[in-house]
Amino acid sequence: MSLTDQRTIVPDDLSSLDSPPFRPAAPDGGAGRRLRAVIGISEDILDWVPEERPRYARLGAIVINTASLAALSLGVALGRTLGVPLPVLVPVGLLWGYVILSFDSWLVASTHGVLGRSRLKVFAGRILISVLMGTVIAEPLVLWAFSSDIRQEVLDGRDQDLAAYESSLKKCNPISGEIVRSPECADLLISDVPGSPAALRNQQVEDRKVRDRLEPLVAERRRVLHEKETFAEQECNGASNASGTLSGIPGEGEKCRTAWQTRNQYLDSSKLPEYEKNLAQLNEKINNAPTKIQEAETAYNTALTGAIKTRRDQKGKHYGHIGFLEETDALARLADRSHAVLAGEWLLRILLVLVDCLPTLTKLMSGRSKYDELVSRQSAEGQRLYERYLARRGRQAQAADEVGLQRIEHDFRIASERITGADRAARADREAELDLEIEELAARLRNADSVAA
Repeated sequence: MSLTDQRTIVPDDLSSLDSPPFRPAAPDGGAGRRLRAVIGISEDILDWVPEERPRYARLGAIVINTASLAALSLGVALGRTLGVPLPVLVPVGLLWGYVILSFDSWLVASTHGVLGRSRLKVFAGRILISVLMGTVIAEPLVLWAFSSDIRQEVLDGRDQDLAAYESSLKKCNPISGEIVRSPECADLLISDVPGSPAALRNQQVEDRKVRDRLEPLVAERRRVLHEKETFAEQECNGASNASGTLSGIPGEGEKCRTAWQTRNQYLDSSKLPEYEKNLAQLNEKINNAPTKIQEAETAYNTALTGAIKTRRDQKGKHYGHIGFLEETDALARLADRSHAVLAGEWLLRILLVLVDCLPTLTKLMSGRSKYDELVSRQSAEGQRLYERYLARRGRQAQAADEVGLQRIEHDFRIASERITGADRAARADREAELDLEIEELAARLRNADSVAA
């Protein structure tokens, strides 16, 4: 118990204590006393100004209301964002409410008896702390007030995000099967879909290149073969020419057989039948390629659409429960689109912050009370008495030290005198022993002289 709780201020004039209004008043044992205990009111001092009991009882009720609001705020936050079950939610909310109650109680109790210029300095820091705590407590309640609109905004935002993700997948994975190598598609490529039509298109391009190279070759060799066949027929029919290359003799003569043999040798060496077969196959393959490519595109498009849908569904599963940050972002988007939402959001937030700051603000706005004056006087008196107590203890300790020092000096003096007497007795004994030794030595010398004589 503090010094303030232990002492009661007694006025200088005691003649008025036995006449109305009686001072100190009878102790209050009702519910108001328990409310005032929350904010650290000393009932012994308040009994001298009982008219201020209702003020401080209501201030205690405001502190309890603020703590209850904090408990509700945390309950709303945990219930909405984390889906915490009720059996866990209630004790956690009560614990948080108790923490806020303790802190607000300290904020108010620490201002009792603060007077003069220091009053504003003391309240400034406490109001700042109250504003910070109020902002934290108010945010879940603001989100709760706009919960239906926020939830719809979150769901719409998720749908838009999924739609944009699906669009990016389609852009980076076209049904043509071509690989898009842009940096934004690095993490969006789908490589596990078989039957890409891009390979058929590439093959079609290569086939056309081969055909374009083969067609002139076949045409040239057909022309040469046709010339040799014509020459052989003319030779066998007996035709002649001015250059003399034809003999002009009809029938299957030597030149006729030689001409057909030359034609046949060219046909074998030129591989014209093989080239014509390859060209026919190429033309058939090229002509059938559009149909195969279309069929491949249809099958690939079906498989690719399924793969994109699977990717989209996997991303959708990662969203899970709507979190606190998602709700905050959704409310910000709503406020950006609507001035009414922006105004309502900030009005509600400011109101809740002010409610959370009410304990400190109420004490500040109530001004200087008689109870504060009595607490200040008792605190000053307690400090003065304590200083007197410390001074008395200091003087007692100094006196005790002086007595102890005198006792030590007395004991030292007695001990010194005892030591001095003992030294004198020892010196006398040593001198007597020395005299005795000298006499014995002199006697021995005399005996020695007499013997020698």
